[in-house]
Amino acid sequence: MQRESMEFDVVIVGGGPAGLAAAIRLKQINAEINVCLIEKGSEIGAHILSGAVMDPRALTELIPDWQAQGAPMDTVVTRDRFAFLTQHGFVDLPTILLPGCFQNHGNYVISLGQLCRWLGAQAEALGVEIYPGFAGAEGCRGHLGKQVEEKFNLRAESDPQTYALGIKELWEVDPEQHEKGLVMHTFGWPMKSDTYGGGFIYHFGDNLVSVGLVTGLGYSNPFLSPFEEMQRMKTHPQIGPLFKGAKRLAYGARALAAGGLQSLPKLDFPGGALIGDDAGMLVASRIKGSHAAIKSGMLAGEAAAAALAAGRANDALTAYPEAFRDSWLHEELHTARNFKPWMAKGLWTGSVMFGIDQVLLRGKAPWTLHNSADHLKLKPAAECKPIIYPKPDGVLTFDRLSSVFLSNTNHEEDQPCHLQLKDPGVPISTNLALYDAPEQRYCPAGVYEILRDDDGGNPRLQINAQNCVHCKTCDIKDPTQNINWVVPQGGEGPIYTQM
Repeated sequence: MQRESMEFDVVIVGGGPAGLAAAIRLKQINAEINVCLIEKGSEIGAHILSGAVMDPRALTELIPDWQAQGAPMDTVVTRDRFAFLTQHGFVDLPTILLPGCFQNHGNYVISLGQLCRWLGAQAEALGVEIYPGFAGAEGCRGHLGKQVEEKFNLRAESDPQTYALGIKELWEVDPEQHEKGLVMHTFGWPMKSDTYGGGFIYHFGDNLVSVGLVTGLGYSNPFLSPFEEMQRMKTHPQIGPLFKGAKRLAYGARALAAGGLQSLPKLDFPGGALIGDDAGMLVASRIKGSHAAIKSGMLAGEAAAAALAAGRANDALTAYPEAFRDSWLHEELHTARNFKPWMAKGLWTGSVMFGIDQVLLRGKAPWTLHNSADHLKLKPAAECKPIIYPKPDGVLTFDRLSSVFLSNTNHEEDQPCHLQLKDPGVPISTNLALYDAPEQRYCPAGVYEILRDDDGGNPRLQINAQNCVHCKTCDIKDPTQNINWVVPQGGEGPIYTQM
């Protein structure tokens, strides 16, 4: 029996900034091109999470009058603050001494989810057909992207991708504590100096503050919990008072591709291309990816339009990577290419060497450092010191389950589990035996639990798939690569509103 089908000139998988920009650019070039965009969330923006401070450069190229059109970008960055934290103290670094990549003059503090909703409306007004609730996935560590990379051997000449996990909360704070437009980044505590990561606190809107921690997934201690580290960060004397009398509104987490230029796969394949975070278009040194995603989507849209006009729709979109190499986006990624490899060598070595790279060499060093896969970095538990985290107080710090509740996550429990184990014996025979089951700690949603009998025997892994916030950390960090994240049935997962 033949299924019903619909035919389109272009199908875009994923309703993030890259996919929406590609759709809009296609229709701007030729309104007659039939464009379909599918999105795994229940609506555009439902699965979108970012810090987010946005460079408007690419959006201005895509929609020059975005301000007049009512884009939800009304908080201009007014002040940068960059602080090194010790457990009880801090040092503010003078902004004038920071490399340009850490300065945000001319940028905006936004909700990326709200911006994507607005972009979705712009796309539909141009005639793009948008279908939310379709199990297509994409974004960072895209389910289809992984398969395409393997089928067409797109990583044959690139470094492994490296990732970080961003965990974020949205708070409504006392007006006296709010400084609209303040962008604060932190490094140092609570992380040890051998672990890449840093905090962010962004003031925007009406007394809203986004607070979060980005943890590089190349960490070595299996006892480390990115979620607990983020909760602990909020207790610092420079941070905790901000949330006195405040209300936590939302919670979420997602992985981000941070490897940079040398970790990008081959971008085109027969009939298609990889764009945005699925390709790895994030400028890690700037802690920004939205402008890069939009630009990559535009470049791919232009290449697809040209291929359709020439009757070459099934060919590889070679014009896309060629245009990317000639773009300001490639230049920006090239300048930042050594950031993540340097920071993987530790906070102090990385900071000094990347400072030299950016300030003295201006990103034009005659060398390119290389990345290695995050899942290979874990040390056996026997070689590491357990980390004892304080219990949550329910006021400033919280547990995973109360946090997941604020993400509005839901999955029907009677559907097949979307967190697949290639070998069901590995979680106990290898992960628990060698690494003390790190999936209990790297998952920010309490999906993975080790259960035992009353006498402490018969350990077994329980997967609470209904808690999954689709961050995909398990697919990335599992030391044996035994976990395969696939897409749950359409529309399920978190429902973020202002993230």
